[in-house]
Amino acid sequence: MFVQNSTDSRRFFMGVRKKMLTQELLQPLEAMIANILNEHPEYNGLLADEEKAFSDEYLTNNFDVNPFLHLGLHVALQEQLDANRPAGIASIYQSHRMRGLNDEHQLRHLMMGCLSNSLYKSQTSNAMPDEAEYLECLKCIG
Repeated sequence: MFVQNSTDSRRFFMGVRKKMLTQELLQPLEAMIANILNEHPEYNGLLADEEKAFSDEYLTNNFDVNPFLHLGLHVALQEQLDANRPAGIASIYQSHRMRGLNDEHQLRHLMMGCLSNSLYKSQTSNAMPDEAEYLECLKCIG
């Protein structure tokens, strides 16, 4: 998913939710997002309230989870798994599933922790994400 800013991202998620409610045909990316939204019904109220969705900034010093960041991490991880990029991520995911981490949603949340840490380190050091470090973090889950 490629968006230029948080406003576009929020609009996109809200648009997918509207299409879901009206049972419109979804494009492949929208269908993936619809599956993610179905796993997070706690965000339905926010996605239905445009004023609230665009007024909350979810500052980093606030302990509230930024639902749009959370949903975006789900999308990013799913795209990584689908493309097996970085190379090996799909086999790491399957390995965890075979080892008994059967709750796919929980496993994805654990993997998103590694993804968010990798992105944070990358941004704070003004460098590209370290794929080897990211994959090592993913291997150590569970």
